[in-house]
This record gives sequence, C-alpha cells and structure tokens, in this order.
Amino acid sequence: MIAYFGYRSAARSGHLSQGNVSRAGAGAYCFTGLSFTPNNIVATLDSSFTSGFVTASLTPFGPCPVGTQAEVKTFDTSGTPADRSFSVLFI
Repeated sequence: MIAYFGYRSAARSGHLSQGNVSRAGAGAYCFTGLSFTPNNIVATLDSSFTSGFVTASLTPFGPCPVGTQAEVKTFDTSGTPADRSFSVLFI
C-alpha cells in the first residue's frame, strides 16, 4: 500500500522499496527502479477513501519524469488530482 503522501507500507509492499516510489505532485505517484519489468498494473483506492478514483499506467504521460516505469494518479470526485492512499498490483 502507498500512503497518500507517497510513503510505502513495508508490511504490505512485497518487492517495492521506498526508493521505488515518489510523489510528483498532488495525486501523482511515479514508480522507478523496479527489479522486474511490469506487464500490467492495477491500482485501487484504500478503503479509508470512499470517494474519488484512481488511474494506473505503464505508459506515464506526466508529471512523472522520463524513465518512470509506472504511474498512478488519484483524484477526488470532481476529477481534481488529490492525494489518496492506494494499493497497487504489478503483473
């Protein structure tokens, strides 16, 4: 799980380290330096956030920097980027 400010939960993060995730701006999280090549990504909002939505992509389109392997963006119900805790699954 990734907390709303970009901190990784060690107990629930498998093969991710804190160095693999960074927050690029409100609701924008970048994954780099992964020890594997992801073929797919799935993200869901943490249950503490009952409103809003999340997108996940292996083709980052900003604001993550060049070289980013995956990007997750979280939004409030109006579609405005907003920090939300989420879980991510790489396949």
